[in-house]
Amino acid sequence: MGFWRAAATRSQVPSLRRAAAERLAAAAPRDPWTAAASAVAIILMVAFAGIAAVASLSPQVQTSAPPPQSAAKEEVDTGPDIREVTVQSGDTFTGILVEQGVEPGEAQAAVNELASVFNPSAIREGLAITITFGPPTNAQPAPLLSIALKPSVERDVVVNREADGSFKAQQTVKVLKPRDDRAAGVINGSLYLSAKAQGVPDAVIVDLIKIFSYDVDFQREVRSGDKFELLFTNYYDTDGEQVRGGDIQYAVLTLSGERKELYRFTTGDDEATDYFTPKGWSGKRMLMKTPIDGARITSGYGMRFHPVLGYTRMHRGVDFGAPVGTPVMASGNGVVEFVGWHGGHGKYIRIRNAAPYKTAYGHLSRYARGIKPGTHVRQGQVIAYVGSTGMSTGPHLHYEVLVRDEQVNPLGVKLPTGRNLIGKDLAAFKTRIAAVDALLATIPLPPAVVAQTGAQARLQP
Repeated sequence: MGFWRAAATRSQVPSLRRAAAERLAAAAPRDPWTAAASAVAIILMVAFAGIAAVASLSPQVQTSAPPPQSAAKEEVDTGPDIREVTVQSGDTFTGILVEQGVEPGEAQAAVNELASVFNPSAIREGLAITITFGPPTNAQPAPLLSIALKPSVERDVVVNREADGSFKAQQTVKVLKPRDDRAAGVINGSLYLSAKAQGVPDAVIVDLIKIFSYDVDFQREVRSGDKFELLFTNYYDTDGEQVRGGDIQYAVLTLSGERKELYRFTTGDDEATDYFTPKGWSGKRMLMKTPIDGARITSGYGMRFHPVLGYTRMHRGVDFGAPVGTPVMASGNGVVEFVGWHGGHGKYIRIRNAAPYKTAYGHLSRYARGIKPGTHVRQGQVIAYVGSTGMSTGPHLHYEVLVRDEQVNPLGVKLPTGRNLIGKDLAAFKTRIAAVDALLATIPLPPAVVAQTGAQARLQP
């Protein structure tokens, strides 16, 4: 045993090897069997000595009880869970809450309280609703803390959970101050972008296009270098920030040198508000030239090569290219005559307008709510949405105008105008023109910022 302990260090291995060699040499002249056995024993001793030496170089391994486990982690307060949900078509307020994990009974209680300041059925597609939950406690689901929404730019609505667990709704309405503003610009490629560059709100630009859409083909008649000018109402908050746009009081488009002016006026007998030329003629026509906003003409009326059928034939309408879901408006007042699938037109609507006119709309993706045969529609009302149903190679609206059930060119047909002012209304309208012109004289004409290029040029009267 003393030998094995002595062999525990690496420095003793060479001496052991020398000792083994001497023993072998001494044993060789005597008994060969004894010498062999000694050699094996000595070799084994040397081997075990080497192993012991290597082991002595390794760090000492101590076995001890594992360290005590740390105390259980304390529950972390994760704070409120705030979610923003965008209303989709067909959504209901209660359904949205239940979908987010609110118990049906609690969801209904919150919606019932909301109804005291806001009609829950008035939510519209695209409206953002902020729903806040508290952290779950004692294995209970996260409690609903609040619901917040902004039905309009000047109105905020919120439903909060009270200390007793009930809900309390309240609304905040901003006090807005109206102001008449003036804008003017040179059109560079797009009326929308040019007006936007002048700070005109989106809603006002849409109205500007609509009031001229009865007389102007925005696809073919508006060119770069044409001009626009308008007087409209803006609404500002208490900080002086522009919040939203209001009604257009006066507008003019100068297209290829021709000046088209319209004034807003409310008639005295039926209190109908509309736009009229300086002569008192209505700016409206029986049918709109373009029953869709922001679209481009992709195919006109006449002979053409049919992209699906592969041969030339008569195209009895006008195609307006637009993304799927773009709203389609009734181009005139009338009664819905047909709604449904109509051969190559796919989903299709036909409206009976004032005799002898009818209008038709094809390749639709879906119909607006409530649109069915017998429904009365008004000019500009959304009746459907752009699609690509039927024989179509891409999303667009196929629009037809029929006179005595025969298709005619929608862009070339001569249509009667709306109401023209006479008598007392015409006299009151002349007074209104004078008031608007006087107001225009008090508001400096702003520099016309040319959209897209950023260049500035003074608009010449």
